[in-house]
Amino acid sequence: MPLRSGIYSLSPISSKPIETFQAVQSSDKKKDFNVKQYTVSYVPMRGLNTSGNDCGAYSLKFIECHLLGLNFSLVNDENIQEARHKIAYDLWEAANDERKSENHLFKWIDEALIDEIRTVDAKHERVAQGHTKLEERVMENVKSEFARVEHEMSQKLKEKVNMEIARVETEMKQKLKIAAVAMVVVGAVVGIWTSLTV
Repeated sequence: MPLRSGIYSLSPISSKPIETFQAVQSSDKKKDFNVKQYTVSYVPMRGLNTSGNDCGAYSLKFIECHLLGLNFSLVNDENIQEARHKIAYDLWEAANDERKSENHLFKWIDEALIDEIRTVDAKHERVAQGHTKLEERVMENVKSEFARVEHEMSQKLKEKVNMEIARVETEMKQKLKIAAVAMVVVGAVVGIWTSLTV
């Protein structure tokens, strides 16, 4: 039992392109088309084409997404009308393009790919410039931070040296005071000793 009853009606059509190609070729230039009958499979698309009138636009967008490697979930009933208008515009432009030397069926796909490549290149250039600017800013920040830390460490070192000098001065003053008192005491003791022994 097929997923849809229309699959049975499509199966005989899948051999028609081969018969059509063989029937329309000229008799003096017959070619052996190495084309086999293809199979038709139904891909369920829930929630799409609820109006029932957008199957052509959905089919073209499916082909485009498949060719460009994009996820088909980007296409939905909310944006299919815009897609329909873009397809119509692209087909009209392709039919009225003045560059006849480049005229081929899917020229607009080529141009879309070229535009996409240019867009990606421009984004890549912006990212590269942003990276360079970021690198410069990081280097400036590192240099200023290094200078700040160096200045801070120099200040702290000066403070510690000054504190150590002040501590040593205080300590030396204390020792000098003790030595002076000791000398006064020793002088007094010697003076007393001398006066007693004379």
